[in-house]
Amino acid sequence: MQNSNDPYEILQVDPSAELEAIESAYRRLVEKYHPDTNTEPEAVEIMTQVNQAFEVLSDPQKRAEYDHSYAGRSLATDTSQSEMAESTAESGSEPAGLPSTQPRYLQLLHTDKPRSSILQLFSPVLAAIITVMGLNAGDPVTVIMGGGLLAYVWFTRHTKYELFEDRLVIRYGNPRMRSVMLADIGEVRLVNAPMGGQDLMVRKTGGGVLVIRPGNPEGFVGALTEARGAFHPVDLETEAQPTEQPRPRARRSRNRKG
Repeated sequence: MQNSNDPYEILQVDPSAELEAIESAYRRLVEKYHPDTNTEPEAVEIMTQVNQAFEVLSDPQKRAEYDHSYAGRSLATDTSQSEMAESTAESGSEPAGLPSTQPRYLQLLHTDKPRSSILQLFSPVLAAIITVMGLNAGDPVTVIMGGGLLAYVWFTRHTKYELFEDRLVIRYGNPRMRSVMLADIGEVRLVNAPMGGQDLMVRKTGGGVLVIRPGNPEGFVGALTEARGAFHPVDLETEAQPTEQPRPRARRSRNRKG
């Protein structure tokens, strides 16, 4: 895969591609580069790049903002790219003062496997038994029930937790995953689990609660707290707004009596 900052190039889709084609391309790349199935050293970096690209292109508002900004950048840089290329060819390196064209991959800070309860271990077995019983009895309803339970377990059971510099990633059965930005996390605390042990409750600032069950809850909450403390998102809209200066107070003239 070529190093690129363009989400269309990363997902290998046309800029006019429909959402269905984008999702299909994303699933194909996940199957190819997912670290659980791909042992190449660059698999984690590639998956980070793919996830970031999909996050932009799967959101209509983010995609529209990217398309608009890309059009403006292309108009502004078309006249200077030839001069940059000549300078690079002569010096053999990128011109000084210009940002690197290589994408910056987010660093994986911490990872953990979820704790498995008896119910989670038994559910796939029960689903397989129901499916086999339906096949032996020739009962399509039982087969559908078993297959539905197996699919439910596959896409709802946590398989891995990954903490990056700017987000928490919860992985389910391939290819499902969920990403929570650190800037959207309002509270993190340990709670006692009903079946024993401790779970990690993540409360989002915009509402909603996530409960995860890392194998080492104390270590994970410590890493998450440290990552949140080191992450300082920049509010560009706030920086772009000029500070409003207070208007001078008008002096009232007094009519003097002669």
